[in-house]
Amino acid sequence: MKKKKIKKIYLHEQLPIEYKWFDCHPYLEDHDKVHASNDCSVRSLCKVTGYDWQSVYNKLFKVAKEMKAMPDSIRVITKVAEEYGFKKFEKISCCAAAFMLTHPNGKYIIELEDHMFAYIDGVMYDSVNGKVLKKSEIEYEILQDVAAVYYTSEEI
Repeated sequence: MKKKKIKKIYLHEQLPIEYKWFDCHPYLEDHDKVHASNDCSVRSLCKVTGYDWQSVYNKLFKVAKEMKAMPDSIRVITKVAEEYGFKKFEKISCCAAAFMLTHPNGKYIIELEDHMFAYIDGVMYDSVNGKVLKKSEIEYEILQDVAAVYYTSEEI
């Protein structure tokens, strides 16, 4: 008897959530380099504000120095996001996919337990070390619980 091949079904392909590669890290100009920079906060802020990577990076470091904290700490990221006109909403009890489905329009940064990504008008913008996310990586992210969402005053 032949084994039936089971087709993998990915949730994000069944939902109206689009994924687009986004990475504005300066090292990407040299395509032979792979960067493992853990700069998801910088990339997310760049995407939702339109500022370049170096400007956002410098702002995070400036605020971190003032707060005597690390530039990738949530306190620093929250302060910088607020300076760019975003508010933080923390009382969310759903996974990222559920939030995205119920908020198809607007500019958001979705904060997970140990990662964040930009979400704009139904499109998730992210990458890993400069590379396009695999289907399994997208799936992993959208099924994680949302820790917080950064939004402008028009949303939520």
